[in-house]
Amino acid sequence: MKRKMIITTMVTALVLTGCGSSVPELSKIDNSKASEYLAGELMKYDDSYQYGLEYDHSVLHPTPVPTIAPTPVPSDASKSDKGADSSSSSQDGNSEAPALQEVSLADIFGVSGVDVKLVSSSLKDSMGEDFTYLAASKGKKFLIVYFKVKNSTGKDKKVDLASIKPEYRLLQDGASVGSLQQTITEGELQYFNTKIKAGKSKQAVLVFEVDKGLSQNNVSLAITKDGKQATVALK
Repeated sequence: MKRKMIITTMVTALVLTGCGSSVPELSKIDNSKASEYLAGELMKYDDSYQYGLEYDHSVLHPTPVPTIAPTPVPSDASKSDKGADSSSSSQDGNSEAPALQEVSLADIFGVSGVDVKLVSSSLKDSMGEDFTYLAASKGKKFLIVYFKVKNSTGKDKKVDLASIKPEYRLLQDGASVGSLQQTITEGELQYFNTKIKAGKSKQAVLVFEVDKGLSQNNVSLAITKDGKQATVALK
């Protein structure tokens, strides 16, 4: 009797599904799936029916299709902030290097008891003799700068100026006008490392190659080290 009631209920449900005006029209496949579902739901309560109907559950519980979130559009405020940041960055990139501190030659070399002084300069086509002979390039001359390195202490002293390694530049009206040469001339200031007796002095030189027509007027030597610079006019 219970089984007949279940079957009657299924038939009634199918009839109502097909005829109800409030239920949307179903295709043959959808109608078949719905029938399978109703039959399975009703038959599972029948103790004498051991097997439920198999049907495609994915039709009744479809997997949702993932949606792609839209890419956020930057607001005008964020654009202006980025523009300000880039502007400030470009300004920082174009910022000038800090000015060098002008000091004396003694402050540049910083050797206690040793005084370094520029004494003179001269223009020459060549310098040295025998194996130390050096000729200037075509259209060029050598500008030789002479220094006096004095041991002002009361005892002999080893004076090492080579290890300080400052930068030497020849300037005229603020612009570089020469190329520093590396020579084996006696007393070459770039490699000066010698013993000087108490109270005595030794000569040191720097050699620059310059244009042949260069005038020594307004020419100076700039010696730079660790943010400090000593600028000395040529004599």
